[in-house]
Amino acid sequence: MDANGMNVGMGMLCPAGIGTASSASMNAATASAAWFFQSETTDPIVALAIRRTSGPGVVPTYRISLQGVDASGNPDGTIKASGNASNTFAGGTTTLNQVTWLTLTSSYALGLGEKLCIVLEYSSGTIDGSNNMLVVGTCTSGTGGPTKYPNAATGASGVYTRSAGTPFYGYRTATKTYGTPINGALTQNINSGATAEAGAKFSVFSGASGTYTIKRARFCFATTVAAKTLTCTLYQGGGAGDTTALASVDLDTDSIVNPSTAMLDFVFDDSPLPALNFGDTYRVAVSTPDASNETMVGFIVTSASDMQGLAWGQNFTLSTRAGGNWTDTGTSRLFCEVILGDITFASGGASNVAYW
Repeated sequence: MDANGMNVGMGMLCPAGIGTASSASMNAATASAAWFFQSETTDPIVALAIRRTSGPGVVPTYRISLQGVDASGNPDGTIKASGNASNTFAGGTTTLNQVTWLTLTSSYALGLGEKLCIVLEYSSGTIDGSNNMLVVGTCTSGTGGPTKYPNAATGASGVYTRSAGTPFYGYRTATKTYGTPINGALTQNINSGATAEAGAKFSVFSGASGTYTIKRARFCFATTVAAKTLTCTLYQGGGAGDTTALASVDLDTDSIVNPSTAMLDFVFDDSPLPALNFGDTYRVAVSTPDASNETMVGFIVTSASDMQGLAWGQNFTLSTRAGGNWTDTGTSRLFCEVILGDITFASGGASNVAYW
Protein backbone atom coordinates (compact mmCIF):
# COMPACT_ATOMS: atom_id res chain seq x y z
CA MET A 1 0.00 0.00 0.00
CA ASP A 2 1.39 3.38 -1.01
CA ALA A 3 0.55 6.61 0.84
CA ASN A 4 3.04 9.00 -0.73
CA GLY A 5 0.57 11.87 -0.82
CA MET A 6 -0.34 11.59 2.85
CA ASN A 7 1.32 13.34 5.78
CA VAL A 8 0.77 11.92 9.26
CA GLY A 9 1.51 13.64 12.56
CA MET A 10 3.13 11.64 15.33
CA GLY A 11 3.59 12.93 18.86
CA MET A 12 1.60 15.30 21.06
CA LEU A 13 1.23 19.02 20.63
CA CYS A 14 0.93 21.47 23.49
CA PRO A 15 -2.46 22.06 25.10
CA ALA A 16 -2.55 25.71 26.24
CA GLY A 17 -1.32 26.08 29.80
CA ILE A 18 -0.78 22.39 30.47
CA GLY A 19 1.25 23.15 33.58
CA THR A 20 -1.63 24.93 35.30
CA ALA A 21 -3.85 22.50 37.20
CA SER A 22 -7.43 23.45 37.98
CA SER A 23 -8.49 21.73 41.19
CA ALA A 24 -11.86 20.52 42.43
CA SER A 25 -12.37 21.11 46.15
CA MET A 26 -13.93 18.15 47.96
CA ASN A 27 -14.79 20.20 51.06
CA ALA A 28 -18.41 19.26 51.73
CA ALA A 29 -20.54 16.14 51.84
CA THR A 30 -22.47 17.51 48.86
CA ALA A 31 -19.36 18.22 46.74
CA SER A 32 -18.32 15.94 43.89
CA ALA A 33 -16.16 15.87 40.79
CA ALA A 34 -16.73 14.03 37.53
CA TRP A 35 -14.85 13.27 34.32
CA PHE A 36 -16.77 12.32 31.16
CA PHE A 37 -15.41 10.26 28.27
CA GLN A 38 -16.10 7.49 25.79
CA SER A 39 -14.37 4.14 26.19
CA GLU A 40 -11.58 3.28 23.77
CA THR A 41 -11.61 -0.43 24.52
CA THR A 42 -13.83 -3.42 25.24
CA ASP A 43 -11.38 -4.82 27.79
CA PRO A 44 -12.77 -4.59 31.35
CA ILE A 45 -11.82 -1.48 33.32
CA VAL A 46 -10.02 -2.44 36.53
CA ALA A 47 -8.72 0.85 38.00
CA LEU A 48 -9.30 4.62 37.96
CA ALA A 49 -6.85 7.50 38.42
CA ILE A 50 -6.85 10.47 40.77
CA ARG A 51 -4.29 13.19 41.54
CA ARG A 52 -4.56 14.93 44.93
CA THR A 53 -3.01 18.40 45.19
CA SER A 54 -3.67 18.99 48.88
CA GLY A 55 -5.34 17.43 51.89
CA PRO A 56 -5.21 19.19 55.25
CA GLY A 57 -6.17 17.49 58.49
CA VAL A 58 -7.12 13.83 58.69
CA VAL A 59 -8.85 13.97 55.28
CA PRO A 60 -12.14 12.05 55.20
CA THR A 61 -13.01 8.94 53.23
CA TYR A 62 -14.13 9.27 49.62
CA ARG A 63 -15.56 7.00 46.94
CA ILE A 64 -14.51 6.93 43.31
CA SER A 65 -16.74 5.04 40.92
CA LEU A 66 -17.51 4.37 37.28
CA GLN A 67 -21.02 5.46 36.31
CA GLY A 68 -23.21 5.89 33.28
CA VAL A 69 -24.28 9.21 31.78
CA ASP A 70 -27.88 10.46 31.79
CA ALA A 71 -29.77 12.32 29.05
CA SER A 72 -28.48 15.67 30.38
CA GLY A 73 -24.87 14.55 30.10
CA ASN A 74 -24.43 14.19 33.88
CA PRO A 75 -23.67 11.13 36.03
CA ASP A 76 -26.73 8.88 36.14
CA GLY A 77 -26.06 7.80 39.73
CA THR A 78 -25.81 4.11 38.88
CA ILE A 79 -22.43 2.56 39.62
CA LYS A 80 -21.39 -0.01 37.04
CA ALA A 81 -20.73 -3.71 37.74
CA SER A 82 -23.90 -3.91 39.86
CA GLY A 83 -22.63 -1.17 42.15
CA ASN A 84 -19.14 -2.65 42.55
CA ALA A 85 -17.12 -0.64 40.00
CA SER A 86 -15.89 1.59 42.82
CA ASN A 87 -13.22 2.07 45.45
CA THR A 88 -13.73 3.64 48.88
CA PHE A 89 -10.50 5.12 50.23
CA ALA A 90 -9.11 7.47 52.85
CA GLY A 91 -8.14 10.68 51.09
CA GLY A 92 -4.83 10.90 52.92
CA THR A 93 -3.67 7.52 51.58
CA THR A 94 -3.38 8.88 48.05
CA THR A 95 0.04 10.20 47.07
CA LEU A 96 0.23 13.99 47.17
CA ASN A 97 0.86 15.63 43.78
CA GLN A 98 1.16 12.30 42.00
CA VAL A 99 -1.19 10.07 40.07
CA THR A 100 -2.70 7.39 42.30
CA TRP A 101 -4.42 4.39 40.73
CA LEU A 102 -7.37 2.99 42.69
CA THR A 103 -8.40 -0.60 41.93
CA LEU A 104 -12.14 -1.19 41.57
CA THR A 105 -13.87 -3.74 43.78
CA SER A 106 -15.13 -5.35 40.58
CA SER A 107 -14.01 -4.68 37.03
CA TYR A 108 -16.50 -3.43 34.48
CA ALA A 109 -16.96 -5.08 31.07
CA LEU A 110 -17.87 -2.27 28.71
CA GLY A 111 -18.75 -1.53 25.11
CA LEU A 112 -16.49 0.26 22.65
CA GLY A 113 -17.38 3.96 22.62
CA GLU A 114 -19.64 3.63 25.65
CA LYS A 115 -20.31 6.97 27.36
CA LEU A 116 -19.03 6.80 30.93
CA CYS A 117 -18.02 9.08 33.76
CA ILE A 118 -15.65 8.80 36.70
CA VAL A 119 -17.29 10.24 39.82
CA LEU A 120 -15.51 11.26 43.02
CA GLU A 121 -17.70 11.95 46.06
CA TYR A 122 -17.70 12.05 49.85
CA SER A 123 -18.18 8.80 51.76
CA SER A 124 -17.60 9.28 55.52
CA GLY A 125 -15.70 11.21 58.18
CA THR A 126 -15.51 14.87 59.15
CA ILE A 127 -15.47 17.11 56.11
CA ASP A 128 -15.33 20.91 56.09
CA GLY A 129 -13.24 23.83 54.90
CA SER A 130 -10.17 22.70 56.84
CA ASN A 131 -10.57 18.92 56.53
CA ASN A 132 -10.87 17.97 52.88
CA MET A 133 -8.84 17.32 49.76
CA LEU A 134 -8.33 19.01 46.41
CA VAL A 135 -7.98 16.94 43.26
CA VAL A 136 -6.97 17.92 39.75
CA GLY A 137 -10.01 18.44 37.56
CA THR A 138 -8.33 19.78 34.43
CA CYS A 139 -4.74 20.21 33.28
CA THR A 140 -5.28 23.75 32.02
CA SER A 141 -6.87 26.98 33.13
CA GLY A 142 -9.03 29.49 31.30
CA THR A 143 -10.83 28.58 28.11
CA GLY A 144 -7.85 27.03 26.33
CA GLY A 145 -7.11 23.40 25.72
CA PRO A 146 -7.44 21.03 22.79
CA THR A 147 -10.67 19.26 23.76
CA LYS A 148 -14.21 20.13 24.75
CA TYR A 149 -15.03 16.46 25.09
CA PRO A 150 -13.89 14.52 27.08
CA ASN A 151 -14.37 17.04 29.85
CA ALA A 152 -14.46 17.51 33.60
CA ALA A 153 -17.11 18.96 35.91
CA THR A 154 -17.50 19.98 39.54
CA GLY A 155 -20.68 19.07 41.38
CA ALA A 156 -22.65 20.57 44.25
CA SER A 157 -25.71 18.67 45.51
CA GLY A 158 -25.93 16.84 42.19
CA VAL A 159 -25.72 19.94 39.99
CA TYR A 160 -22.69 19.79 37.71
CA THR A 161 -20.75 22.66 36.13
CA ARG A 162 -18.38 21.88 33.27
CA SER A 163 -14.75 22.97 33.60
CA ALA A 164 -12.74 24.47 30.73
CA GLY A 165 -9.48 22.86 29.66
CA THR A 166 -8.01 19.41 29.20
CA PRO A 167 -9.59 16.98 31.67
CA PHE A 168 -7.32 15.00 33.97
CA TYR A 169 -8.61 11.44 34.02
CA GLY A 170 -7.38 7.91 33.62
CA TYR A 171 -8.68 4.35 33.46
CA ARG A 172 -6.88 1.05 33.17
CA THR A 173 -7.52 -2.42 31.91
CA ALA A 174 -5.35 -5.37 32.88
CA THR A 175 -2.90 -4.48 30.10
CA LYS A 176 -3.26 -0.82 29.07
CA THR A 177 -3.77 2.73 30.32
CA TYR A 178 -6.18 5.26 28.78
CA GLY A 179 -6.98 8.93 29.33
CA THR A 180 -4.68 11.81 30.29
CA PRO A 181 -2.97 10.77 33.55
CA ILE A 182 -0.44 13.61 33.37
CA ASN A 183 1.53 14.22 36.55
CA GLY A 184 2.90 17.69 35.88
CA ALA A 185 4.74 20.04 33.56
CA LEU A 186 8.26 19.55 32.22
CA THR A 187 10.61 22.48 31.62
CA GLN A 188 13.68 21.52 29.62
CA ASN A 189 16.48 24.00 28.94
CA ILE A 190 19.00 23.50 26.16
CA ASN A 191 22.31 25.35 25.99
CA SER A 192 25.96 24.74 25.15
CA GLY A 193 26.60 23.34 28.63
CA ALA A 194 24.79 20.79 30.81
CA THR A 195 22.11 19.82 28.28
CA ALA A 196 23.12 20.70 24.75
CA GLU A 197 20.35 18.81 23.00
CA ALA A 198 16.83 17.60 23.80
CA GLY A 199 14.12 15.88 21.82
CA ALA A 200 12.29 12.60 21.34
CA LYS A 201 13.22 8.98 20.89
CA PHE A 202 10.56 7.34 18.75
CA SER A 203 9.53 4.42 16.60
CA VAL A 204 6.48 4.17 14.36
CA PHE A 205 4.31 1.45 12.88
CA SER A 206 5.88 -1.45 14.76
CA GLY A 207 4.71 -4.72 13.29
CA ALA A 208 4.52 -3.30 9.78
CA SER A 209 6.94 -3.50 6.88
CA GLY A 210 7.69 -0.38 4.88
CA THR A 211 9.36 3.02 4.85
CA TYR A 212 8.60 6.69 5.46
CA THR A 213 10.35 10.05 5.72
CA ILE A 214 10.27 12.84 8.31
CA LYS A 215 9.06 16.01 6.58
CA ARG A 216 9.32 18.29 9.60
CA ALA A 217 9.41 18.36 13.37
CA ARG A 218 7.54 20.68 15.73
CA PHE A 219 8.61 21.57 19.28
CA CYS A 220 6.99 23.82 21.85
CA PHE A 221 9.24 26.49 23.37
CA ALA A 222 8.34 28.56 26.42
CA THR A 223 11.05 31.12 25.66
CA THR A 224 13.64 31.67 22.97
CA VAL A 225 16.63 34.00 23.01
CA ALA A 226 17.00 36.48 20.15
CA ALA A 227 19.81 36.28 17.59
CA LYS A 228 20.55 32.60 18.22
CA THR A 229 20.54 29.47 16.09
CA LEU A 230 18.47 26.38 16.81
CA THR A 231 19.42 23.17 14.99
CA CYS A 232 17.01 20.26 14.63
CA THR A 233 18.67 16.92 13.83
CA LEU A 234 17.29 13.52 12.93
CA TYR A 235 19.44 10.67 14.29
CA GLN A 236 19.75 6.99 13.43
CA GLY A 237 19.14 4.40 16.16
CA GLY A 238 17.95 4.32 19.76
CA GLY A 239 21.10 3.26 21.59
CA ALA A 240 22.77 5.56 24.10
CA GLY A 241 25.73 6.08 21.79
CA ASP A 242 23.80 6.45 18.53
CA THR A 243 24.76 9.90 17.23
CA THR A 244 24.81 9.40 13.45
CA ALA A 245 22.92 12.34 11.91
CA LEU A 246 20.58 11.54 9.01
CA ALA A 247 19.27 15.08 8.40
CA SER A 248 19.42 18.51 10.01
CA VAL A 249 18.08 22.03 9.58
CA ASP A 250 18.77 25.40 11.25
CA LEU A 251 16.32 28.05 12.45
CA ASP A 252 17.31 31.62 13.30
CA THR A 253 15.44 32.74 16.42
CA ASP A 254 15.12 36.25 14.96
CA SER A 255 12.61 34.81 12.47
CA ILE A 256 10.23 33.77 15.26
CA VAL A 257 7.18 35.94 15.94
CA ASN A 258 6.18 36.42 19.59
CA PRO A 259 8.58 33.73 20.86
CA SER A 260 6.91 33.20 24.25
CA THR A 261 5.24 29.74 24.40
CA ALA A 262 5.28 28.98 20.72
CA MET A 263 5.30 25.94 18.48
CA LEU A 264 8.33 26.03 16.17
CA ASP A 265 8.46 24.13 12.87
CA PHE A 266 11.73 22.70 11.59
CA VAL A 267 11.35 21.66 7.94
CA PHE A 268 14.04 19.25 6.77
CA ASP A 269 15.54 20.37 3.46
CA ASP A 270 17.84 17.43 2.73
CA SER A 271 17.38 16.07 -0.77
CA PRO A 272 16.44 13.34 -0.89
CA LEU A 273 15.00 12.95 2.59
CA PRO A 274 16.32 9.76 4.24
CA ALA A 275 14.02 6.73 4.06
CA LEU A 276 13.26 5.38 7.54
CA ASN A 277 12.08 1.87 8.37
CA PHE A 278 8.88 1.03 10.23
CA GLY A 279 9.62 -0.34 13.67
CA ASP A 280 13.18 1.01 13.83
CA THR A 281 14.10 3.56 16.50
CA TYR A 282 15.24 7.11 15.76
CA ARG A 283 15.67 10.40 17.57
CA VAL A 284 14.80 13.96 16.62
CA ALA A 285 16.32 16.67 18.81
CA VAL A 286 17.05 20.39 18.98
CA SER A 287 20.40 21.90 19.96
CA THR A 288 21.92 25.35 20.29
CA PRO A 289 25.63 26.32 20.30
CA ASP A 290 25.05 29.19 22.73
CA ALA A 291 25.27 29.25 26.53
CA SER A 292 21.92 31.04 26.80
CA ASN A 293 19.00 28.87 27.84
CA GLU A 294 16.40 28.08 25.21
CA THR A 295 13.43 26.68 27.13
CA MET A 296 11.36 23.79 25.80
CA VAL A 297 8.25 22.45 27.51
CA GLY A 298 6.52 19.12 27.93
CA PHE A 299 4.99 16.91 30.61
CA ILE A 300 5.77 14.09 33.01
CA VAL A 301 3.85 11.03 34.16
CA THR A 302 4.21 8.96 37.32
CA SER A 303 5.13 5.69 35.62
CA ALA A 304 6.14 4.83 32.07
CA SER A 305 2.98 2.77 31.61
CA ASP A 306 0.91 5.95 32.06
CA MET A 307 2.28 7.12 28.70
CA GLN A 308 0.10 4.44 27.10
CA GLY A 309 -2.94 6.69 27.49
CA LEU A 310 -1.35 9.38 25.33
CA ALA A 311 -0.69 9.55 21.60
CA TRP A 312 1.96 6.98 20.51
CA GLY A 313 2.37 5.81 24.10
CA GLN A 314 5.77 4.56 25.23
CA ASN A 315 7.13 4.80 21.67
CA PHE A 316 7.65 8.56 22.04
CA THR A 317 9.72 9.74 25.03
CA LEU A 318 12.24 12.37 26.14
CA SER A 319 15.87 12.02 25.07
CA THR A 320 18.65 14.43 26.10
CA ARG A 321 22.43 14.64 25.93
CA ALA A 322 25.31 16.97 26.77
CA GLY A 323 27.40 16.21 23.73
CA GLY A 324 28.07 12.55 24.61
CA ASN A 325 25.66 9.67 25.09
CA TRP A 326 21.91 10.02 25.19
CA THR A 327 19.82 9.79 28.35
CA ASP A 328 16.28 8.52 27.82
CA THR A 329 13.46 9.25 30.28
CA GLY A 330 10.41 7.03 29.85
CA THR A 331 8.27 9.15 32.19
CA SER A 332 8.78 12.46 30.32
CA ARG A 333 7.96 13.84 26.91
CA LEU A 334 8.40 17.18 25.23
CA PHE A 335 5.45 18.66 23.39
CA CYS A 336 6.68 17.56 20.01
CA GLU A 337 5.34 16.23 16.75
CA VAL A 338 7.05 14.73 13.74
CA ILE A 339 5.29 14.83 10.39
CA LEU A 340 5.65 11.63 8.40
CA GLY A 341 5.50 11.59 4.61
CA ASP A 342 6.30 9.33 1.64
CA ILE A 343 4.68 6.47 3.55
CA THR A 344 4.96 3.16 1.76
CA PHE A 345 3.75 -0.13 3.22
CA ALA A 346 5.22 -3.29 1.78
CA SER A 347 2.67 -5.66 0.28
CA GLY A 348 0.59 -7.04 3.14
CA GLY A 349 2.71 -5.11 5.63
CA ALA A 350 -0.04 -2.94 7.11
CA SER A 351 -2.12 -5.68 8.73
CA ASN A 352 -0.31 -5.70 12.06
CA VAL A 353 0.43 -2.01 12.49
CA ALA A 354 0.73 -1.01 16.15
CA TYR A 355 0.44 2.70 16.84
CA TRP A 356 1.19 2.38 20.57
